[in-house]
Order: sequence, then structure tokens, then C-alpha cells
Amino acid sequence: MKIKNILADNLFAPLICISLVLSLVACGKSEVTEDNLTENPTPEEENKTELTLNDVSLEQTSVEGQILWRVESKQAKYDQDRQVVLVENPEGELFQEGKSIYSIKALKGEVYQKEKKILLQGEVFAEDLENKVVLRGRELEWLPEENLLILRYNFTAENDDVKGSAESAQIFTVDRRMELYGKVVMRVEKPTVNLRTEKLVWLMREGQFLSDTPISIERIEEEKITSRAFADGSGFDLNNNIAILRQNAQVVFSEPSLQISSQEMSWNLEEETIKSPTPVTVLEKEEKVVLKGDIGEGDLTNKTFYLEGNVVGIGEKNGTQLNSDRLTWYFETESFDAEGNVVYRQLDPPLNTKGPKASGQLKGENVVMTGGRSNVVTEIFPDE
Repeated sequence: MKIKNILADNLFAPLICISLVLSLVACGKSEVTEDNLTENPTPEEENKTELTLNDVSLEQTSVEGQILWRVESKQAKYDQDRQVVLVENPEGELFQEGKSIYSIKALKGEVYQKEKKILLQGEVFAEDLENKVVLRGRELEWLPEENLLILRYNFTAENDDVKGSAESAQIFTVDRRMELYGKVVMRVEKPTVNLRTEKLVWLMREGQFLSDTPISIERIEEEKITSRAFADGSGFDLNNNIAILRQNAQVVFSEPSLQISSQEMSWNLEEETIKSPTPVTVLEKEEKVVLKGDIGEGDLTNKTFYLEGNVVGIGEKNGTQLNSDRLTWYFETESFDAEGNVVYRQLDPPLNTKGPKASGQLKGENVVMTGGRSNVVTEIFPDE
């Protein structure tokens, strides 16, 4: 008898829109024929709800006739009551619009007829064939009608650029969008960066990470964290190594000892620059110098920070304050250049002066005020 007839006349009659191609090897190496089939099963045979098959190849197609998956197994059991095929050491492919998109394998699995889904368990392995991302976990669920792949328990994802882990992940296969949930850690290589959050969206085709939950981003050099960012939401562009920090954003550097805060910042980890289109505060911790402005740009390579609009500079140690339209701060020399409506104040000795330009050091060593109608230069030196 043809294998197709055995399935149609017996166990697989309820199967709709699914094609199962089975290569059977009987346990006693006997051949299945029409002669040894019983037309009227005995009660004992009717009570049997499980059939064991060897060397099984399972395929399912959509209503349109496109293949949804192909799974091969050395041994499988068909549970007629549950209408589930139980497979051992399954390997196969997942398809979308007739194209193979994932290769899969696991220790065991279940192929569901009615629900049209696959459930794999135990040392699950899956590879995204387009983006070359290797996925691992303890459980995998494929829902082709929803274009959804779910991996649970000790989930990891890895390719040449990133290594990530989470409690679980959902992959929307049409647009290659991966959503990671629970204790998410994503490590980016070159430069080395760790992203830590509770929910992270990976747009694999675009090479971007998005998060609308609190996130920390760690820059690692020579196995040490040299800078760290925090925000309530973030985006990270893998192609340009730029982090976009939104809401309560903060970046802390160990060298120089800086803390930069704003509601929105872009941090270029490759070029070591920071830009903020919203009011920004810069704190130089060691000298206790605070700088504020409506917008700001920092260049960590050249150790400068530029602020513009309602700029305020405060030297907390010596009670000095500088107001201006624009200011450039030099971290290495702890000095500044200010332009536009410059006002300088200090407490000891009391002084209040203003002019179009000024340069000096807020910690009180010296300030030079220049310009004005008479081009007066005011030099301020501390009392030695």
C-alpha cells in the first residue's frame, strides 16, 4: 500500500492543510502491505492511540499551498487523542512565503495538527539564515500563521557583531524584529558596549536596538568600564555606534571625571562625542565645576565641551559664577572661553563685572574680561 493511503485511511484523516511524508521502517523490518492490514480493527487495536514511526519527515503547507515547515526525526510517535506528533532529536527548517528562513534542531518536539504550530524543547538551536543570528534556549514555539517565533528559558542570540541574553524572546519574522524580555544583556563588539534593560527591541535588518524601559549602557575598554550611560529610554545604532538617550539621560565618564545630564543626548562611542539639543548640565566632579546651557556638544577626544544659550558656569569651591551666551570649556586646563553678554561674579573678594568676552578659570586663579566700548580689560586675580 502507498504510504499516503495508510495515513489517509487511518490515523491522519483529521489533518487539514498538512502534508506528512513518512518513511517507515518497522521494528521487525517487516513491510507494511494491504494484506496485513485489518479492515475491521479489534477492540485492542481501537484502544491504541499512539503509533511509533522511524525516519520521519513532516511537512506542513498553508491554505495557499506554500510550505510552512519541514521537520525530520529518527523516531516519532503519533498521539491520536491529542493529534500531536512527538518527535525525537528533530531537525528541520521554517519557511515564509516558500523561502527557508530558519534552520532548527532540538532534543525533542511536538508537531500540532489543529493549532498548526511546532513546539521544540531541550537544547533548542535555531539560526536566522538571512541575518546569520544563532538563537538558543530551552523551548521554541513556531506559529506560522502569526509569523511569530518564540524562544523561552535561558535565551541567547549571537552573531559576529553582538551577543545577547534574556529570559525570553519573540521574533516577528516578516520584518525581522526581535523583542527580548527579562534581564536583557546585549553585548556589542567594536567598540565593546553592554546594554542592560528589561525589554529590548532588535531591528535586525536595520541594525538598531530600541528600549522604552530604563536602560544602562556600559563602555568597556581593556576589560574595564570607562563610561556608563543611563536613561528611561534609548536607541542604539549598530552601524554608527551611536546611542540615543531619552528622558532623564545621564552619561558618566571616569576620565575626565564628568557627569553629563539632559533629557535627550546622542552619544557617539566611536568618535567619543556627545550632543544634546535640550538643556544640558555638565558636572566636573573633582573641581566641582557645574556648567549649564540650552544645548551642548562635548568632544572627549579633545577634552572640550561647548554650550550655547543661557549658559551658566559655577565654581562651587570658590563661589564664582559666569553667565554668557556661549561658552567653551577645556577639561584638561579647567579653563573657559565665553562670548556674548558675559557676566562674572565672585564672593571673595566681592566682584561683579561684565563684558562681551571673557576667558579664565572658574576655580578662581584668573579671569580676563575684554571688550566693551572703551575696550577695557578687567583682570581678576585671587589674593595670594
